[in-house]
Amino acid sequence: MKKVAILIIVVFLAGSAMAQFSDAAKVSELAHQLRADYADKNPALIGVLTGAFVFMADLIRRLDFDLTVDFMAVSSYEDATVSSGKVRVTKDCSHDIAG
Repeated sequence: MKKVAILIIVVFLAGSAMAQFSDAAKVSELAHQLRADYADKNPALIGVLTGAFVFMADLIRRLDFDLTVDFMAVSSYEDATVSSGKVRVTKDCSHDIAG
């Protein structure tokens, strides 16, 4: 069966903005939508480390269909404290997500 990749991007958010994304009702709402759209498609949920880890765990607990979970990591800082503006992949997906 062909896999459908769903990329979940979580960036660092402070205060009330992060609370909106971690709100249980919002996570349940997203899970409901994913169930409706992808339950029969064997999706691959891909989170961007490390910010996506807790969010992905909350989301996956609410999904009741077959799926693959993977993570990737990206960086734009290299060895500096200021972004270079160029994003580079430091950890790619471990699973084949080609469809």
